[in-house]
Amino acid sequence: MAAGTIRYWAAAKAAAGTAEEPYAAATLAEALDAARERHPG
Repeated sequence: MAAGTIRYWAAAKAAAGTAEEPYAAATLAEALDAARERHPG
């Protein structure tokens, strides 16, 4: 499992309510899916 940081800019940062957040996932696709679930819309 890989770990890293997802960084948000501009409108994505405002929508997520944070500039960055850590992730741990087997693939980048899984990390992005998890971010979408945490921040719907």
